[in-house]
Amino acid sequence: MKPDKTENLKDYDYFIDMSFLFYECSSLKELPDISKWNTSSVINISYLFYECSSLKKLPDISKWDTGSIIDISFLFYNCSSLNELPDISQWNTNYVLNIFLYFMDAPH
Repeated sequence: MKPDKTENLKDYDYFIDMSFLFYECSSLKELPDISKWNTSSVINISYLFYECSSLKKLPDISKWDTGSIIDISFLFYNCSSLNELPDISQWNTNYVLNIFLYFMDAPH
């Protein structure tokens, strides 16, 4: 039996690198409320939800402070069960250098 990767997520308040955090959590259907995470120093969110193919909905991550992020590649890769995505159109992407396959195989 695989350990529950979401067990202590509420305890995280400061990240620099969030890449691969939920990598290949293909049986994960929902997440705890990660909307209030302090992401002001995060530089990498690549592969964050990669292959989370059973994930149906994301918490409202629209207010994440994304001003320091440089890599968002493969962020929603094969999140094929997502029914809705928070409005991330206001994310600050001024410093993003890599968006390769950002929404690959995610619903349109």
